[in-house]
Amino acid sequence: MLFHLNMAAPCLIHISRCFQKVSVISLTRHVRTIQRKDVKPERYQHRKINPFINFTDPVSQSALMKTIEQQLLLAELNAGDPNLSEAIDIGLPTIKQTPAERKKHRIYEKHNKQKAELEQAARHRTLRIDMEEMKKDFYNTGYTNQLKIVAEHYGIFNDLFGQHAFFNPRVPLNITFDFDEEFVSPVNCGNLLKPAECTGTPKVTYEAAEDSWWSLVLTNPDGHLTDNTAEYLHWFVGNIPGGDVEKGDVLCDYLQPFPCRGTGWHRYVFTLYKQESKIDFSAEKREMPCHSLRQRTFQTTEFYRTYEKDITPAGLAFFQADWDETVTDVYHNTLGMKEPVFEFDWPPLHISVQKTVPHKKPFNLYLDRYRDSKEIATEILMARLKNRSPFEEEPTRRKLPNIIPWMGEERNLPSWKKTQIRKERLGMGRYRHLYENKPGP
Repeated sequence: MLFHLNMAAPCLIHISRCFQKVSVISLTRHVRTIQRKDVKPERYQHRKINPFINFTDPVSQSALMKTIEQQLLLAELNAGDPNLSEAIDIGLPTIKQTPAERKKHRIYEKHNKQKAELEQAARHRTLRIDMEEMKKDFYNTGYTNQLKIVAEHYGIFNDLFGQHAFFNPRVPLNITFDFDEEFVSPVNCGNLLKPAECTGTPKVTYEAAEDSWWSLVLTNPDGHLTDNTAEYLHWFVGNIPGGDVEKGDVLCDYLQPFPCRGTGWHRYVFTLYKQESKIDFSAEKREMPCHSLRQRTFQTTEFYRTYEKDITPAGLAFFQADWDETVTDVYHNTLGMKEPVFEFDWPPLHISVQKTVPHKKPFNLYLDRYRDSKEIATEILMARLKNRSPFEEEPTRRKLPNIIPWMGEERNLPSWKKTQIRKERLGMGRYRHLYENKPGP
């Protein structure tokens, strides 16, 4: 057992009662171990004492330490300009609770905790809660801050408004897609949806005064095919009177998500802007229906700079979607273009130098490693065509192919050959193409 002496700052310790030849010691994290020559280990076993002790090497410590001047200079160099690096809140002003409201809320919580019947009902799972009241309380307390934290985590503000701008989503958005006649697919804070669930125009509701004006924009910051800094505009409704989205001016009709195959999950962001008054959005008007990706190219940063004096971000909601079969139909029939497909460019497989006698390697698999993959694929294709006829149906695979016992000369086959036959019968690995009419190695 070693004594680890670890303290916050160097100090001086004089050990005289237990050890005789240990003098002044400087303590830090960088230590080395020496053995006491005048202490026998077996003598102190019953006292849990070991004749090894850790102490600092002053030479190595002095090389790692920085002076106060160097630390101050490093902190000054790392400090950024607050006028340039500090993020700016571009949204509506945050309404903070007054001390009286906070006190009233604490008294209400304390009063509920003292009710034994509530605790008992919660424990027996018989407590009934008004979801609308709970949702309203959540929207009035922690909704804005929590949604802002989630949006920062997913990089929404950085990709839409730049790294120096953010806003607190003051207005809650209730967004749903009709899944079928009975169910809907809601949009929350980054939940996962399939493009097949988002084929129709979403239904958006929010609370607003009747004499107010709003704008709603749906963009995809991850899907642009040619410009990484641009977005695709999926829906744009401007000059919305109050909370009635259907009465707003549709500047760009709705287009379902079309994330490219192989690009993973894409973010689709709904941004609600509060207008000071009715705005002339004739410059943002797209043709109806808009099937041009060039016309749907959009930049939230430029849009906000153009109408900065007239609009203020007020609401936010987003979901994530990846590729499914409906995306192919969108590219071919709606956009009228070939579907782009992205694949990972794998690095070439590293193959070591071939050995004359490989140690503990199946020699047939070891030799196939140094053969051309096209040659192996040709062999599999020829074996498939040998037992197939273009005038007959595809033969069905046996349910239990390896239940057939080894007969005759097959009993004397080597183990590697039997393993290969079993794989051919099961269609494992490369032999799956014996039973599938699909290209590939």
